[in-house]
Amino acid sequence: MNLENVKYDAFISYRHLEKDMMVAKEVHKMLESFQIPRSVRKAHPELPKKISRVFRDQEELPLTTNLGDPIMEALKNSEYLIVICTPKLKESMWCQKEIETFIGLHGREKVFAVLAEGEPDESFPPQLLVDDAGNPIEPLGADARGENASEVRKKLQIEGMRLVAPMLGLNFDDLRQRHREQKLRRLIALGSGLVAALIIFGAYMAYTALTIQGQADEIRAQNAELVEREKLIIEKNEEIRAKSYDIAGRYEKSMAEQAAILVRKGRGMDALYMLRNAMPDSMDKTDEIPYLAEAEKQLVEALNLYGEGSSMVPVYTYHDEGVRSIAVSQDGQYFACLNENGRVSIIDSDSHELIYEDSQGEQNIDDNITFIGSDLFAYCTSGKTYIYRISQKERVAITDAKSVIATCPQQRIFALGSDKNLTVYDMDTLSEQFRINLFGESKSGFFSKMEFSESGNYIYAMLSDREEYGFTVKGLITDIVDVKSGEVVFSNENYGDYLCSDISCDDEMAICSIAKLKDVTNGSLYDYELHAYDFRAKKEKWAKKAGSDSVKSLDVVEGDSGKLIFAWNSSVAMEIDAETGETKSSVGGVGTIRDCVKLSNSGTYFVATNYGETYGYLLGKESLYNFNYIKYVPTIQMKNFAFSRGVYMSFLNEDYITQYRAVPGKNMEEIDELPEEYLSLYDAKKMIDDGEISYDLPNGYKLRKKNATIPELLNEKGEVIATLLYCVGYDENENVLLFTGSAGRNSKSRIASYDEIIQYADEMLEGYVPAADIDM
Repeated sequence: MNLENVKYDAFISYRHLEKDMMVAKEVHKMLESFQIPRSVRKAHPELPKKISRVFRDQEELPLTTNLGDPIMEALKNSEYLIVICTPKLKESMWCQKEIETFIGLHGREKVFAVLAEGEPDESFPPQLLVDDAGNPIEPLGADARGENASEVRKKLQIEGMRLVAPMLGLNFDDLRQRHREQKLRRLIALGSGLVAALIIFGAYMAYTALTIQGQADEIRAQNAELVEREKLIIEKNEEIRAKSYDIAGRYEKSMAEQAAILVRKGRGMDALYMLRNAMPDSMDKTDEIPYLAEAEKQLVEALNLYGEGSSMVPVYTYHDEGVRSIAVSQDGQYFACLNENGRVSIIDSDSHELIYEDSQGEQNIDDNITFIGSDLFAYCTSGKTYIYRISQKERVAITDAKSVIATCPQQRIFALGSDKNLTVYDMDTLSEQFRINLFGESKSGFFSKMEFSESGNYIYAMLSDREEYGFTVKGLITDIVDVKSGEVVFSNENYGDYLCSDISCDDEMAICSIAKLKDVTNGSLYDYELHAYDFRAKKEKWAKKAGSDSVKSLDVVEGDSGKLIFAWNSSVAMEIDAETGETKSSVGGVGTIRDCVKLSNSGTYFVATNYGETYGYLLGKESLYNFNYIKYVPTIQMKNFAFSRGVYMSFLNEDYITQYRAVPGKNMEEIDELPEEYLSLYDAKKMIDDGEISYDLPNGYKLRKKNATIPELLNEKGEVIATLLYCVGYDENENVLLFTGSAGRNSKSRIASYDEIIQYADEMLEGYVPAADIDM
């Protein structure tokens, strides 16, 4: 396109970005549509009627791969340059070149800036901020900043005259005044026409009014009747609203009471769901659902909002029909459930998403479901043993037989025992490492127990030489296998109607808990024994009576004074000297022990009873200490228990699993150092003990002393919404800070408003599916 002879009033330079292009287009339209006021044209007859030609490359240039020549011609033939300025303008080498070329051709005084985005110091190009001598100047420009085209267009009604005035050689204030006068004259002319029309219309209406006066009286009487009826309807609606409000309040109170029961049953998420469906979204929303302090109190309790960070609280409830078994992955990322109908499910413990499900029919899947490390999950049916790899969403049938499974995460291996064959596999590839036939010439029997030593160097396997449980027991056969050589290094047979409870071994000795049937006529009578073997010396070290109950779990550990065996049954936890079999200590009296989990190699154990009480046990201390670790455990008997990055429980005659985790109070945070205006944890507790607690808190909250040790938080109506462990202080912005629990001297938590509590509850409930018995 040849632009040599085309003259332009202005050239618009801009980046081809969405915002820049939009502002450039609006500036273009404003310039070419601007009407010079008639009074200005009379005073300056030499001026054109309007600005006729403005160059903008999207409007003027054809599609071409070489834009240089047409743009250079347009720049030469343009009177003024208008630059659309944004913070990203400086990044355009082409725009910088256009500015520099125009200044070289026509001078700096004919360049105008239009601020489209950002502030002048970050958006104006450097060429417009200094004169030819390098002195700082303020460029002539217009402010066209706006979120959209409509706002920009409105801005340009006035700001556009800052561009037009110098282009016409006029003063901006004079042009704006003339423009206003012209606009005013148009409004006056329009108003005069309207006044005349109104006079005519008024005369007509006066005549019409006389003719319809009679009709108006009749309508007025009808209106009075309608007003009376409307008043009655309003009164009736108010009565209905009041009844509805009262019903909603009673319903909300009932739901709060039911939620408290659910929390006590370990169903915190179901309690949250029930409460949120009965509570108002805001304390201000009183036209539909009333605000009740008891409902907020239960919500705070279910959320553990001001709880200690060291306590475990129910964070999820997984519902299934008749929970038979629970398993948790090594890293605690997944948990699995087997139900009474033979369905096994894997659930992500963070997102609670269902990862995998398999249903083999009622009772066909064995209760011994197992995670192998953190990525593999194993379960057995009557005909096959399956391995499911979570990361690849892939299931394989690894053997055509039911298996006993043992894992060794340290060596990245696991073992399956089935049909008297012990097979060791690589965890990562599922490749077979070696296979060996165990238990000598035994013609019948099945694997009953199998376990790796902690180092993974040995496998301790035990076969029950019988086919079914009952009274036809022949005995137990023990084999210990060296994992590196794949050979049996120790074998032992015990005949005499034995059952095995548990086994354990290290790299030197093995120990097993057995029950020997005393009287065939009465199957409940057993002798309980412990047997220890030195398998390197290929002999039994010792055997001893184990009390009146079967030992359910064994662990060979290194104590301060030598090797120990930690054992427990349903009533006591015991430390036994591994060399002599002597019982060094025996601790009980805490109820029926349900499970005992090793927490560290230093000999720390986590003990849980049938009713959810939790205790700690440290080797050598000869006592259990109360953890107070798990809150809101149901007062019903536990059926299943699992521990890994949290606790998982199921209960007798209940169709759910409750997941417990240590969750700090909402907004809990650690700070390096407390300013002087904070109350320290020590000072807060001392004030409570001294009876000095009496605070009026910001935002309508109050704190009062309930008794010598526990304060209560009250809402703006003076109703109790939380019982607090310690005290409250202020930060520099008058925010209330709640010091809680034993999480440290610098632990703090801001007291949440009602709206924040509701928002937190909604976040927790996102995607949650309640149990079928939560009928809302």
